[in-house]
Amino acid sequence: MRTFYTILIGIMLLLVILFISRILRGRFSPTLFFILFILIWFVAMSWNMYMGIQAGYAVKEEFLIFLLNFGIPSLLATYVIYKNKSSI
Repeated sequence: MRTFYTILIGIMLLLVILFISRILRGRFSPTLFFILFILIWFVAMSWNMYMGIQAGYAVKEEFLIFLLNFGIPSLLATYVIYKNKSSI
C-alpha cells in the first residue's frame, strides 16, 4: 500500500509541476520543469531505497520497488512531455 501512495505522490508532484510550467509558460521551457521533476523524483526515490536498505530489506527487493516508484511517474512525465510538446 505504501508503494501505491508513493506513486500517487509522484503523480501529484508531476501535476503541480505541470501547473507551474503553464503559469510560467513564457519565461522557462516546459521541458526544463519536467527534467527538474525527474531529477527531484530520482533523488527522492533513491533516498527511499536507501532507507529501505537501512531498515533491513534486501537490495533486490528495494530495487524492484524503486523501479516501480520511480518508473511510473517518470514514464508519465515523459508521456506528457512528448504528447503535449506543442501545447505546453
